[in-house]
Amino acid sequence: ATTLTLTAQAGTPYDLILMDIQMPVLDGIGATKRLRGMGYSAETLPIVALSANVYQNDIDACFAAGMQAHLAKPVRREALESAIATWARRHSGNVRAAPVPTTPPPPEPLPASLVARYAERRAALAATLRAFGPAAAADPQTIAALLSDVHKLAGTAGHFGDVQLGDKARETERMMIDATPGERIILAQALLSVIETSSQNVSS
Repeated sequence: ATTLTLTAQAGTPYDLILMDIQMPVLDGIGATKRLRGMGYSAETLPIVALSANVYQNDIDACFAAGMQAHLAKPVRREALESAIATWARRHSGNVRAAPVPTTPPPPEPLPASLVARYAERRAALAATLRAFGPAAAADPQTIAALLSDVHKLAGTAGHFGDVQLGDKARETERMMIDATPGERIILAQALLSVIETSSQNVSS
């Protein structure tokens, strides 16, 4: 929403937008469609998707919305630098339409440090959910912090092979925003159950 507002007020203040796909209120697909509907074309404002969703239909949806490229999370530095060099107007000077891939790109091996960090964050969230009680469920700051952690998990779980967990985290984030304290506790326990029962073998 902030990007849309600033873009509308300042003309085209950006050379490139790195668009997170999983966002509360308005997701990356919706934000891209709005920007294109406001008249910002790929030639004036290229958009690159950042997403842990790497299935072909997810990639196709990004291109259909008007994005120029798709980077899988966790984003590799080399891939990010390449996207910036290719699509940022100041670097390329000539924005081209990106071809839609016919098959998902083969996954690259993940560094052991990233796998370990993901496992730590997943364990930390599980501990938070176990301690999530009535007081926490009614505290706005606690809810905001929890939603931030759940959002991060939703955006990365699929890339580590935890597809079911990523889907559950997205559902939890969406439903918990307007839920009552009692409903939040139920949602938290349901997410914890998936964390504890989903595959323990993180893809690397």
